[in-house]
Amino acid sequence: MHPWEILEERCVYKNKHWLTVHEQKVQLPNGLVIEDYLITEVPEVAMVFAVNTGGEVLLVEQYRHGVRRNLLDLVAGYIDPGEDPFVAAKRELEEETGYCGGRWTSLGALYYGPSRHPSRFHYYLAEDVVPDGKQHFDDTEELRLSTVPLPEITSRIHNGEICGVFSVAGIYRALDALQTQNPDCSLHAK
Repeated sequence: MHPWEILEERCVYKNKHWLTVHEQKVQLPNGLVIEDYLITEVPEVAMVFAVNTGGEVLLVEQYRHGVRRNLLDLVAGYIDPGEDPFVAAKRELEEETGYCGGRWTSLGALYYGPSRHPSRFHYYLAEDVVPDGKQHFDDTEELRLSTVPLPEITSRIHNGEICGVFSVAGIYRALDALQTQNPDCSLHAK
């Protein structure tokens, strides 16, 4: 496979915080030229599958304007420029839930949408977190903390309560890591 050649590029939109759109003129290896290929850039995200000492998964419910409804999601937030993703994950967990501490494991990263977006979601598993921190919401956030017993988490996906693709991906990555750590443990509702 050969990369596409960028013949021209211009920024067509830039929002101060959340979105930059570039229009590119690209040439494919077969010679085909696409005049108006769009690439969008958004900040990278740290997402946390956090389990408290009682074996409950911490989720946040918040309004998502794109779908115009409240959704239940894993804890997540933008990574500040120059910030380490792990530091951002710990910060977001405390800001959104008031929980901190515990044992942390990186679950890797996934691209937001590799055909048009170079940004990634960085996933972390945080086990045995405790409510020793202080919540602090951004001006754009209105969140409600929700806890779900670990064995019930997949049923919340199947019944549509958790339906954001990035949260679902993070949940299954975390469940895989937990199952690998403890193969005799059942992580699914009976």
